[in-house]
Amino acid sequence: MLTRAGWDNPLGQPRAQIQRIAYRWEEGRLWRRHWPVLDRGGRIEPREILLLDRVTAFTVRFLDQDEWRNDWPPPVDADAESRRLIRCRERWKSA
Repeated sequence: MLTRAGWDNPLGQPRAQIQRIAYRWEEGRLWRRHWPVLDRGGRIEPREILLLDRVTAFTVRFLDQDEWRNDWPPPVDADAESRRLIRCRERWKSA
């Protein structure tokens, strides 16, 4: 589960510009879930969108100061500076 910034709001709806999202890879399909609120309270169900079909592999990496990482956040023993927010971008590649 991730929280992303830059959630477009072209209709000016009363909501945050950050969004809670999650990815699910199941039976060759890649889905993205998103929630209309950040808080986990209540029984708010996520909305789910099929992104790709016939997916044979799915990995997530994080770009941190020009270095790609396979995990986030960094290990607990890392200094506070290395636990700051990062920028990432979704990129898709199909065969």
